[in-house]
Amino acid sequence: MIIKLYQTLQTLLQRTFPWLILLLLPSIPLHAAPLYRPSTSSTQSHQSTDVKVLGAGISLLTLILALCMEWRAKKCHREVLRQQAVLETIPLDTALFDKEGRCLEILPGRREMPLVKGRHLHETLPEEGARQILGAIRRTIETGQAGFFEFAMTSSGMEKRYEASILPAGDKAICICRNASSGTSLASENTRLRSILQSLRNGVITTDLNGHITYINPEAEKLTGWRSENAAGSPLSEVFRILVETSRETAENPALTALRKNAAGSRRNLLLIRKDGSEIGIDESTGPVANDAGEITGTVIAFHDISGDKQLLWQAGHDALTGLLNRVLLHDRLIHSMASVKRQGKLLAVLFIDLDGFKSVNDNLGHAAGDMLLKEVALRLKKAIRAEDTAARIGGDEFVVLQEASDRYEVQSSLDRIMSTINSPFLIDGMPVSVSPSIGVALYPENDAEPETLLRQADMAMYHAKQSGRDQYHFFDSRMDVMARKNHERQIRIASALKNGELRLYYQPKINLKSGRVTGLEALIRWQDPDLATLTLPRDFLPAVQDTQLIVDIGTWVINKVLEQVEAWQSNGLVVEASINVAGRQLQDPGFLAMLKAAFKAHPEVEPSRIELEILETTAIADFDSILQILSDCRDVGVRLSLDDFGTGYSSLSYLKNLPVDRIKIDRSFVADMLENKDNLAIIRSIVSLSKIFNMEVIAEGLESTSQGQMLIRMGCGFAQGYGIAEPMPWDAVPEWMNAWSQNPAWMRNVH
Repeated sequence: MIIKLYQTLQTLLQRTFPWLILLLLPSIPLHAAPLYRPSTSSTQSHQSTDVKVLGAGISLLTLILALCMEWRAKKCHREVLRQQAVLETIPLDTALFDKEGRCLEILPGRREMPLVKGRHLHETLPEEGARQILGAIRRTIETGQAGFFEFAMTSSGMEKRYEASILPAGDKAICICRNASSGTSLASENTRLRSILQSLRNGVITTDLNGHITYINPEAEKLTGWRSENAAGSPLSEVFRILVETSRETAENPALTALRKNAAGSRRNLLLIRKDGSEIGIDESTGPVANDAGEITGTVIAFHDISGDKQLLWQAGHDALTGLLNRVLLHDRLIHSMASVKRQGKLLAVLFIDLDGFKSVNDNLGHAAGDMLLKEVALRLKKAIRAEDTAARIGGDEFVVLQEASDRYEVQSSLDRIMSTINSPFLIDGMPVSVSPSIGVALYPENDAEPETLLRQADMAMYHAKQSGRDQYHFFDSRMDVMARKNHERQIRIASALKNGELRLYYQPKINLKSGRVTGLEALIRWQDPDLATLTLPRDFLPAVQDTQLIVDIGTWVINKVLEQVEAWQSNGLVVEASINVAGRQLQDPGFLAMLKAAFKAHPEVEPSRIELEILETTAIADFDSILQILSDCRDVGVRLSLDDFGTGYSSLSYLKNLPVDRIKIDRSFVADMLENKDNLAIIRSIVSLSKIFNMEVIAEGLESTSQGQMLIRMGCGFAQGYGIAEPMPWDAVPEWMNAWSQNPAWMRNVH
């Protein structure tokens, strides 16, 4: 009975673990006659044929268990150690050999023969034994048929008898040897086989012809929740209750199925209802068991827990933080959705969502708060879309939604819901937090493209939404693609200009309106493009790189170049302050502060107090808390700070009060027509008043006429710059201009 049970279990294990190497190994019927039996001078074994064959069978099971152990090692190292300990108690030598008799691999087991990995048989075994084993190995490889034989070897004056099974493995052979000298009994081997069954990490249950349980191993006890003494004699359907996972219908009794078909079978993705009512996912294999006469006496069921495997599968396709799909599974859904809408004549909307203001939350409240916000956004996103729509997080604060729709109106309705739900304030750790979505939309098949191209188009449309003021959505059109290509080409050309030294610095003087004294110079970048006759102004090339790493690289060049030129002026007796425009992207670059300190270290003659950093008002208020800390760090270095283009960013008084700036600059758009536009004049007057309240200097940009200068003086504006004073000039022209400058400009006369 135990032998037949072993036969069935062997088949089930092969079904459960269908590895390639097992496919190469033919099964050996336990009662098959030996294919060849070389004659030996040793005394023949008195063991029965059953013992010999059982030894070969146990050997094969050992190999299977060893391979199973290798698979299990990837899932649980402790389980490997436990099964290895079991294997090491089995008196078998199992090794893989090539046709020349070289040992390629040795599996765990209790060593009886002096085999050494990488060594030839004749190097480690007595000549007679090595010759017999090598001959058997070559025959097996040549014929592809397994063999069983006995041989004897003399070692240290003692003769030992061995039994060996040779199994083909392609152009190699597996040799399994057992020391037969000890005269191990069949009962002893049966006991050992039962011990192995008990130690398996697969659940094993056997039944009689009526489907009542006759045996249940410890792993089956653990998985079902039934103890063996309670399960024995019970109907299988009572202990082994299984459902079809997808439909949750009761699965057919595997024992009765195997008996009816008189064949083994297996099923995957079942739910096992444990004794306490909990559920676990399993795969199972079942087959009939026959006695020595070939009569069916019952069945054996082998099953194992697949919950861990399913969890790994889920994790492979989902974002661990939010539970939404990740980029891998999104790509698969996108392909299926594209095929679906094409069949149905519908639209597929690919929505690319980026959160405005998320970085500020992360920087000021911490990453834990940022993670909580992302989870909340994911929950709201799932509520805002339909059950059949797909939501994914593809990284950082970027989300993607796939929606099949009848027309654009349906898509716009969905967009409005998403905008509304994300714009509502969030409560994170008891604090109200607000972010807004910028959404880009690509429609298929309106934009007939590949999946990755659709995502890229939606991304471009999202970027356009951000550039247009954020908190809005924008549909992709083909012109964006053309613009994106041109922009990319422009970026490559600008990077080349930086590398080839085509960028220049020009300087525009700033003066004290009342005294006429030059108080400083603003550094302004220009591009001396060799393909053009004129200089390229920053407004014509910087926007192309504003949100790229290239703007950081350009800004670093500007800071170092200004310090170099200020140092050169100083060496010639011209001591003057210089101001530098710093882009928002560069200011928030993690390496900005270190770069600034390194620049001053490289130019020790330049006092930090003689350098002013100009920050756009829109940059300061876009991510206020983060910028506030950075500006404070810059003040610690010793530089001065000014708020550029003031009046364009709608700063509140609280922003202005808390920013550590020394000066505010009135945007040129207010100065240009202040004499004709009463509103602009009122704005300038208000800005001047605010500067006095907060004890800040105020400078007007864009001064072009004497009348403007006189009006600014009357309103109390102390400083100005513009073409009415001087055009921007190359750095080497500055000393000459300074010597020629008159400190009695026209607007200082007749001011009343």
